[in-house]
Amino acid sequence: MYVPSPQGRAGYLLFLREGALMAQPFDARRLELAGDATPVAEHVGNGPAAVGGYFSASGNGTLVYRTGPSLGSGGGLGLTWFDRQGKSSIAPVDMGQYTTPAISPEGGRVAFTAETQGNQDLWMYDVARGSSTRFTFDPAVDIAPVWSPDGTRIAFGSERDGPRNLYVKVATGAGNEEPLFKSGQNKTPTDWSRDGRFLLFTNHDPKTGADIWVMPMTGDRKPAVYLQTQFDENDAVFSPDGRFVAYDSNASGMSEIYVQPFPNPTGGKWMVSKRGGQVPRWRGDGKELYYLDLAGVNLMAVEVTPGTAFQATIPRMLFANPPGPNPYDAKADGQQFVKFAVAGSTQDGPPTPITVVLNWTAGLRK
Repeated sequence: MYVPSPQGRAGYLLFLREGALMAQPFDARRLELAGDATPVAEHVGNGPAAVGGYFSASGNGTLVYRTGPSLGSGGGLGLTWFDRQGKSSIAPVDMGQYTTPAISPEGGRVAFTAETQGNQDLWMYDVARGSSTRFTFDPAVDIAPVWSPDGTRIAFGSERDGPRNLYVKVATGAGNEEPLFKSGQNKTPTDWSRDGRFLLFTNHDPKTGADIWVMPMTGDRKPAVYLQTQFDENDAVFSPDGRFVAYDSNASGMSEIYVQPFPNPTGGKWMVSKRGGQVPRWRGDGKELYYLDLAGVNLMAVEVTPGTAFQATIPRMLFANPPGPNPYDAKADGQQFVKFAVAGSTQDGPPTPITVVLNWTAGLRK
């Protein structure tokens, strides 16, 4: 990953080499390396290709990493359920390269992205039957399923037209996909409002980065910008009553969780997380908001008072998040969560150590 320098000079590329976390100067303007690689930490864990190394860094000089084994590209991920205490159970799905689980509104199905023969497609897991079936079959990449509030349709991103565009398909799998919105920029759907009227998606603009857009699901379906700044805004999700949008943004120098009113974001802005956050999710009644901490190590919860004015409590940790891709999902009752976890990472016992380093670039050789 690339990390801009807090001193404003050339940034660094962070990567793993035989278990060591390495930092190498990189000039982002010239797109070229600017020095030798230097070890930053030893025995940093990593998972399969879909997971990557267990480390992250921000432009303000904060580095976090998780020690552990290197599982290599041949490892697998299992569909794993967790209760609020972190007790886990593995669903009967073959281990593989999976991500972006999305629980259906009634809780009986999980749509997800799977790597199949070198390509990414959507699959569907039936909880009652304990089996999964392929949902999309296009030779191009299909990712990021989002359920309609009545559970009858699934919106997703597809690269079958070049840039990643928005499509929708009947949840039974019958019929063809319907294009929702095409443009020259990559787009990823993130949420569908509970009243069915709006779809949120991330639009990747080369000038402004990741922005939040909203598309009406009736009428002319003309998309419009909801939030666009010089920073990145991602993972936007509607509150169940449709009054607010939660998202993560790096406006402070690291990713944090924010909440703003909908449809007009100028009515207020509240930072919900403390010391970093990503991937927000709402409980079905809107009285709780979940997110992962900056390192993706812990699942956090914030109590929310429903109403026209947003009010939230101090975040508290629910349980340690096992290694695996950061996307997860929460059941409407907030009693169960699902994600794809690295095989063998959910056994009982203390979590692997996490290290936080401040001003980590100070120790690098010049």
